[in-house]
Amino acid sequence: MKTTFTALALLYTIAASGIAYADAPNSPPDNSVVQELKGFTHHYAQANGIRLHYVSGGSGPTVLFIHGWPYSWYEWKDVLPKVAAAGYRTIAIDMPGYGDSQWPDRGYDKRSIAEDIHQLLGQLGVKEFYLVGTDIGTMVSYSYAAAYPQTVKKLVISESLIPGFGLEKSMDPDVQGFWHFGFHRQWEMASELIEGQEYYYLNTIAWTAGYGNAGVTDEDKKVYMRTFGAPGGMKASFGVYSTLYEDGKYNRDQLAKNGKLKMPVLVLNGDNGIPQRLLLPGVKDVAVNVTSGYIKDSGHAISENQPGEVAAAVLNFIKK
Repeated sequence: MKTTFTALALLYTIAASGIAYADAPNSPPDNSVVQELKGFTHHYAQANGIRLHYVSGGSGPTVLFIHGWPYSWYEWKDVLPKVAAAGYRTIAIDMPGYGDSQWPDRGYDKRSIAEDIHQLLGQLGVKEFYLVGTDIGTMVSYSYAAAYPQTVKKLVISESLIPGFGLEKSMDPDVQGFWHFGFHRQWEMASELIEGQEYYYLNTIAWTAGYGNAGVTDEDKKVYMRTFGAPGGMKASFGVYSTLYEDGKYNRDQLAKNGKLKMPVLVLNGDNGIPQRLLLPGVKDVAVNVTSGYIKDSGHAISENQPGEVAAAVLNFIKK
């Protein structure tokens, strides 16, 4: 009940605040200018009927990074150069509905997003790679590894439960679950309720509250708000929540059909993020070779809070 009251109080505050953020970047994604990382380039590709934006740099074995909510490829900006410098080709994508990828009105189930990415990697000639996901990106990463296990050499997942294996309970506010899952699932209504207050909403529930905001600077927020603050940006970002129960059923069916993942899996959590005790049991239900670790002095957004520690953990794992 407490979480429900918290959610209602936040929505009331947003509706009553009247705060305007006219200075937030708000250019449409088709005409946007993305910031450049030294040694990295920005690319667009059509994959599975969806325009995908991705950033790549470095050379060597491929490591693919998938971001969470409310972020974009830019969540990995401080991790990518460190992994590339260690001798890897690093790629970070904007999932459909995020950043400078297309914002479709459907296709947000995690299996479809995994297929989008699979077709993109096929175009890039990537036959096997290391896969790293966080938050919603964890859900997509698991779906990808389950669908194409022969292509994923090792899997790193963090800061999210897997649909069908523990997530549903954590979505239930009646048992102290996270209230925002149910709100975001009503993606059209949710986006209408916070229209004009996108910055306030994101800053309150994600960037400066809950798990801490270390590493998420004002400049970072401007980068994210360029698309989250654009017309339709928040609705598109909520699309991945609208299919979570469908995702869970699909994952359970796939496990029954194909069995557990065989590749090594690393579970990472911030020591002030989502408790690992919530995530680990579900991962062990779907994978046979699981190790785990913590990112010290970090909240939920581990790659924003402690990018050096995240890069080191990923490199240590994939080099074993």
